[in-house]
Amino acid sequence: MGVGRSSVLSDSWQLDVYTGVWKQLPSSDAAPVASHFILGSLSDGSRAICFGGLNKDSAPLAHLSLFDAAGGGWSTLKPVGERPPARCGHVAAIDTNGGRMIISLGVGSHCGDDTIVCGDTWALHLATSHWQRLHVLSPRLGFSAGAGVEGTV
Repeated sequence: MGVGRSSVLSDSWQLDVYTGVWKQLPSSDAAPVASHFILGSLSDGSRAICFGGLNKDSAPLAHLSLFDAAGGGWSTLKPVGERPPARCGHVAAIDTNGGRMIISLGVGSHCGDDTIVCGDTWALHLATSHWQRLHVLSPRLGFSAGAGVEGTV
């Protein structure tokens, strides 16, 4: 996923960090829509979860997709219940101890009262594909996050 010279792309690539060699991965009908500024987090050594991004018209997305290298590609996750609004430019990290992907902040189209800057934090429970709203923060831009030891973010 990303932006090419003249269009938004819908391809997936894998980097072997030991050799520095990129390999294009097979595509499938379940691959996320062509988008850019999509954010993915690794859930373990062979899976990645992607949420959000912008479509080719630069509208925020709320798509949730799983890439499973061992299982052969992309699948679309469809969690039940309340879910985060569409967004891009957010941060995400995997809480391995809690079995969750945490997303927060970003820019969206429906994140609050007439604002496009999100100030919320959500957890996706990986075992049940259920979203849980955790916190509401002051909306902000220009942030980053990282995963720490013992499941801290």
